[in-house]
Amino acid sequence: MKEEILKLKAKIDQEANVMFGERFLQLTGLKVGDVVNCSFNYSYGDSRKSFGAAKVCEGVIKQYESGALYVECIDKLTQSYNTSNNRSGRDRRSWWVHEEKITKATLMDIQFTQAGGV
Repeated sequence: MKEEILKLKAKIDQEANVMFGERFLQLTGLKVGDVVNCSFNYSYGDSRKSFGAAKVCEGVIKQYESGALYVECIDKLTQSYNTSNNRSGRDRRSWWVHEEKITKATLMDIQFTQAGGV
């Protein structure tokens, strides 16, 4: 019974995301493939501290196979994470990996200008 409810919830969530995307495009006049200014999250850090930040840059509105919409950054942003050699004790070594990745954001992260345009 619980499994069926969870599957139904996932299906309803997916349909709601698709309907939201369609309505969003209808109200804003945007289309899939349009270039917009969007706020993308990225991370960076070193052995002492890790930081998360947001950067406003250009992105393209794209669509998943499920029909849900997202914005993909045109520029690659740095994503950092800490990794190790999976050993313990004296043999353990850890380091930070910095990768340039294409970042994705939701439609809600699109930055609109004061005049109402994108």
